[in-house]
Amino acid sequence: MKLAKLSLATLIAMSSVVYGADTLEDAFKNGKVNGEIRAFYFGRDYDAAAHGGPGATDSSLMAFGLRLSYEDG
Repeated sequence: MKLAKLSLATLIAMSSVVYGADTLEDAFKNGKVNGEIRAFYFGRDYDAAAHGGPGATDSSLMAFGLRLSYEDG
């Protein structure tokens, strides 16, 4: 099911690129690709005495993100 959804999304994305340019070759020659990669780190250090005794543990989280866009000329 995931493969079918991915295939459909790819087909829709490619058809919009072809629709925006005269040919697929023009779309790739005159197009502009943009993107950004992000990484976030969040950490929290708990003082065990102030936040519930020995059961309070430190926590941390690492998150990554990717955004890509394509515009034909």
